[in-house]
Amino acid sequence: MEDFREWRRGFVRRRRRVLTFHVKRLRGERAKEERNSHRPQP
Repeated sequence: MEDFREWRRGFVRRRRRVLTFHVKRLRGERAKEERNSHRPQP
């Protein structure tokens, strides 16, 4: 039981890190699109 709890804690930690990484990347992409949209297209 303890092993399962430890594994689950590590799994959640890894998953949270991956989620935050994806969120940061999505925000970066969105910010890039916003900057491009502000610039008038040729």
